[in-house]
Amino acid sequence: MRLILLISMFCNLNVFCVPELNETRLKTLVKEADVIALAEVTDVQPPSGIWSGQFPVAQGISYKVLEVFKGSLKNDTFSHNFYVIKNDPLSDKRKPQLSTSLFAKKKKQLLFLKSKPVAKESTDGSATVQQSTTKSPFEIGHVLLADRNTLKELKRILAL
Repeated sequence: MRLILLISMFCNLNVFCVPELNETRLKTLVKEADVIALAEVTDVQPPSGIWSGQFPVAQGISYKVLEVFKGSLKNDTFSHNFYVIKNDPLSDKRKPQLSTSLFAKKKKQLLFLKSKPVAKESTDGSATVQQSTTKSPFEIGHVLLADRNTLKELKRILAL
């Protein structure tokens, strides 16, 4: 029962994953994203030392936006907390922390951002969608390492 609760809890948290990249997948990511940005990791908060389990555990990453390919961003720096989930593509394989091959200072990433839902008032005055506690109007949908080939393919797709 506890396992089912945990699975359902994480399914509703928009767990971010790094999918295997091919042209079709990249086209889908481009189509679904409201903003696509090239960003550099400027800071990685220390890991807590435990995996998400009964309680969600997150690790903070700070970014500096280098280039925006689609949409627009008001700020050129922002931070985001990623859940540290065992066996997740964003997490380290052995230690309870985010992957150091993806999340290390100076690493460049392609961030596919989606607009956060806006709270709407229902007729009884209660919000139908909870507002985020962060000021950013976006959430990260997907993270990819920004290698030369991926950037080239992204620019080609955007030019179509």
